[in-house]
Amino acid sequence: MPDTAIQDLSAPYDRPLQQDLDRCVHCGLCLNACPTYRELGLEMDSPRGRIYQMVQVAEGNLAINEEYVEHIDLCLACRACETACPSGVQYGKLVEAARGQIDANRRLPWWQRLLRWFVFDRLLTSPFLLKVTGYKLWVLQKSGLQRLVRRLGILKLFGHLAEIEALSPAVETPFFFDKVGKVFPAEGETRRRVAFLAGCIANISFARMNEATVRVLQKNGCEVTLPPDQGCCGALQVHAGLRELGRRQAKRNIEAFESGNFDAVITNAAGCGSVVKEYPELFEHDPEWHERAQAFSSKVRDVTEFLAGIDLNRSLAPIPARVTYQDSCHLLHGQKVRTPPRVMLAAIPALEFRELPLSEICCGSAGVYNVEHTDMSMALLEKKMQMAGTTGADTIVTANPGCMLQLRVGAERFGSGQRVMHVVELLDESYRKAESKQAVRSEHPRERFSLARLWLPRDRSSDWPAARPRVRFSLKQLWLLLAGLETGVLAGSAVLLYWILATTLSGEGPWAILNLIGSTFFPARALTAGFSHASVSGAALHVLLSGVVGVVASLLLILYVARPVRSLWVGMLIGVIWYLAAFLWIWPLLSSAVVTYAPRPTMLVGHVLFGLGLGLYPFFVRRLGMS
Repeated sequence: MPDTAIQDLSAPYDRPLQQDLDRCVHCGLCLNACPTYRELGLEMDSPRGRIYQMVQVAEGNLAINEEYVEHIDLCLACRACETACPSGVQYGKLVEAARGQIDANRRLPWWQRLLRWFVFDRLLTSPFLLKVTGYKLWVLQKSGLQRLVRRLGILKLFGHLAEIEALSPAVETPFFFDKVGKVFPAEGETRRRVAFLAGCIANISFARMNEATVRVLQKNGCEVTLPPDQGCCGALQVHAGLRELGRRQAKRNIEAFESGNFDAVITNAAGCGSVVKEYPELFEHDPEWHERAQAFSSKVRDVTEFLAGIDLNRSLAPIPARVTYQDSCHLLHGQKVRTPPRVMLAAIPALEFRELPLSEICCGSAGVYNVEHTDMSMALLEKKMQMAGTTGADTIVTANPGCMLQLRVGAERFGSGQRVMHVVELLDESYRKAESKQAVRSEHPRERFSLARLWLPRDRSSDWPAARPRVRFSLKQLWLLLAGLETGVLAGSAVLLYWILATTLSGEGPWAILNLIGSTFFPARALTAGFSHASVSGAALHVLLSGVVGVVASLLLILYVARPVRSLWVGMLIGVIWYLAAFLWIWPLLSSAVVTYAPRPTMLVGHVLFGLGLGLYPFFVRRLGMS
């Protein structure tokens, strides 16, 4: 007996079409390719089972009830079944239409309707709201509040909220929005004019990836334009069944790009590119827009697909890393692009590529799937990271921002802390390394080694894409650096705290002040003075506070004298050498009282601690995002 049917309120073009359903011959070759079927082993959670249910709904034998909705929603829409299907079933088109049909025929609770309206209709489509949200998240993350909340486990009291929050992307400032509307010239001869679709969330959470994409295109002779009126591509809306919102965003982007007469429209997000290439499917009922969508979509290329189709600039520096590649589902199964990302990786010298077993199986990201079905998503991710672990790779690359977020969580939770990158970011890293080496050779053609190159940093300019000129090393800088460090021990609150605590523990506050003043003239006195106290606590206090003050003084003062050193270890080594040398120099000048109360090994440890304080400043600089 047929299930109780309901009236279908969806538009005829927003439900699975009969001719698409009829392509499925129920052979079952799709089953092993389906992540949910592999995980659950249930026919109704396989592509064949879901198509069967769609047919039953189309024939009026099955209502759009909660059970049907659950099976359709549990689908990742990874489209691996399309690759496995010998009959050419367009499953992605079917499942998105089924979700559109569901959305038109069910009424969600008011709070879910409000949330979906805000996220899909307002937040993702508004650069202003994205910026506001991005800055709020940035404050939350940089202030330490996010880390504190995670450590306290407060969110665990609210069900899956803690797991969902762990998936939130890191905010990258400055945002990429300020690049939209600009034109970036090619390096050298302009061979192609391309447009770049920047996306929505990527502008705040993957700004550096977008910048890397533009730089790589410039390196390959492309003038890159970012049309000012572009916006969210509508992929998340279409995947969620909000097809009218998807059409609205499609029209906006078609109008923004179609007048530019570009050679190609580039995207670096596989999920976005898949939907953008399929814009014509949203307008099958509208001949005018269908034609315009076809003209636009015919120019859309994934960045790896585009680079593999041109004469690639081979000025790439070696990157000695073990790398594996996770196929992005919407690039492999949606856009049928498999080889180009691997070709790009093979072009990088010294890179050791290791194929990932079952790389065609979804990692569990699937747009907002990891938020809506966290348990299933994490189960798939754990298996994915087990496969990644078998490769021994230290870097996992992919071609989609959503996959990057998912894999970063996996590397932290189930993996070995592997680095996760986009293919284009690795290319950009190689190009920039090559450019940096060439710049060094140009500035110092005969120089093999110099203290300046050891001390000064790599260029980490935030003035993208132009490079900030290098700072030249000078003895005056070194003198100011050392003098500033010693004078910094006397600075403000540090002196007051030093005096109060020294008085409390040793009862010799005035003597502590005199010793502290002495440190202005003798680099080792800041530590050795503390050992003139008979009490062990007083000596320990001086060592501890001197080390702390050394770190603080280094952070505040060195930044205004010299740029951060190239290496944390080099900085620490320089600091230790300086303070050990100062210790040996000042030793003959110490009073007999100091020698009496200051065993030589203890003073040695104190100077090493202060030296480490000098050398640790690059670590703090980088953690604070100041370099």
